[in-house]
Amino acid sequence: MRYTNKNNLPAPIFGAIANRQKPQIPKADMYATSLIDSPQIKRLKIEHEDEIEEDVSNMIWALIGQCTHEILEKSAIFDAAWEQGLIMVEKPFVADYGEHKVGAIIDHYYKGIHSDYKTTSVWSVIHDKGDYVKQLNVGSDILIRNGFEVKKHQNVLILRDWNKNEASRNEDYPQSQIFVKEQPLWDKVTRERYIIDRLEKHFGSNKQMDCTETERWYTGDKWAVMHNDQKKAKRVLDTKEDAEAWVDNFLGDKDKLKIIKRVGENRRCENYCSVKDFCPQYRSMK
Repeated sequence: MRYTNKNNLPAPIFGAIANRQKPQIPKADMYATSLIDSPQIKRLKIEHEDEIEEDVSNMIWALIGQCTHEILEKSAIFDAAWEQGLIMVEKPFVADYGEHKVGAIIDHYYKGIHSDYKTTSVWSVIHDKGDYVKQLNVGSDILIRNGFEVKKHQNVLILRDWNKNEASRNEDYPQSQIFVKEQPLWDKVTRERYIIDRLEKHFGSNKQMDCTETERWYTGDKWAVMHNDQKKAKRVLDTKEDAEAWVDNFLGDKDKLKIIKRVGENRRCENYCSVKDFCPQYRSMK
């Protein structure tokens, strides 16, 4: 990967991102974060590794996330349980699944509790995509295969855009900037079936070629009910039928309303995919 600095960020920031040290990890065919993600993106990253460009201004949160992990790792040495060997922090593990090796870096493990740390947005708490659950279950299964008991697992979410005023107004909003969320621990059969299925999509004879709507972060088409005298939609609905029904039940002047289709967007493709320039699926959708 080649790093660019289109916004002329200070040299220390550019250097910190461009020269980030990757952790020393055992060799594996796939690590948990890639296993749960798009096979097409992983494949294109490998095929075009020397051609991919990424501007450092798009990687600030990744840098902050890495810093958070490193600080938490160093802080563990001050815990008495660390001295007794009871705590594991940023520990890599690998397990065999058929002919493939799958790895995971365990952020924190203590007394049967597997914790994964994320520096993320409040949006990820309110609109959980399910990726955190999948990643935790892959990691927990690998831990169990290495002889460790997992009683439960959880995400420790550091919310970078948390708003104290919103928390005081809205009881459904996270009430602290650190949000701990216990996630479902799947049974053994479900965990193994999921991992084997993902390996088949990455490596199998019928491997998945295109990104799914979920992997593209596709928003889906929406139908906006607009008032002639207003710029903001009165309602935005998922189907045209729902929009028409809303208009039918509107008590005001229906003649001033109109329904506008808002075409869905592939937000990841457009804004967050480093391999879109090499992606045949992306080209076909433009």
